[in-house]
Amino acid sequence: MSDIRDAKGNKDRLVPLPIATLTCLRRFWQVHRNPVLLFPNRHGGLKSAHLSTTPLDRGGVQATLRQVAQDCGLKKNGSSDFGVINKIVKKQYDITY
Repeated sequence: MSDIRDAKGNKDRLVPLPIATLTCLRRFWQVHRNPVLLFPNRHGGLKSAHLSTTPLDRGGVQATLRQVAQDCGLKKNGSSDFGVINKIVKKQYDITY
């Protein structure tokens, strides 16, 4: 289960996490191995991400998502960022930027 905070209507929700997503997130964590954060900021570069004490901010997430989607040849075509993320996870693209 994944704990989604401040979702639509400012409500917290527990949602199931698909196995493919979990696998992708585990692979990503193995790259940085931060003991606290799943998405640490990388101001010091990916090599020092394991030492980060602050999460990747929204701009960092958006920039990374845009880059991965572009590298994968995916087009947004009016779909949400979640649609692009879903395509990335289903095809198991490398997200370790």
